[in-house]
Amino acid sequence: MAASAFAVGMAWAGSPAYAKTQVNFTVAEYSSKTGPYFEEVAAAFEKENPDIHINIQVVPWDTLLQRLTTDIAGGQAPDISIIGTRWLVDFASQGIAEPVDSYLTPEFKSTFIDTFMA
Repeated sequence: MAASAFAVGMAWAGSPAYAKTQVNFTVAEYSSKTGPYFEEVAAAFEKENPDIHINIQVVPWDTLLQRLTTDIAGGQAPDISIIGTRWLVDFASQGIAEPVDSYLTPEFKSTFIDTFMA
């Protein structure tokens, strides 16, 4: 899953110092536990980073590609999305997907299985 998490349209613009940075994160619905899991992760992140708010959008797998395509075409791409690896080549060739490698610490990257990171 982490290997197919990509920053889509990294559109963080400068914001006033008093405003929280809003990060829109679209995830595929794996089960009824997907939303609560990511909300818990976001809450923990926000606790450590009080100047950032994560907006989680959980989308069923069968409509995720359509949702992302529509959002991207409409200029409303999420900042981060977990996407199907089968869509990755198309998104990357269009310049709308970015590998997250540069955002991961070497310690965190070392926790992944090399085969999945290739």
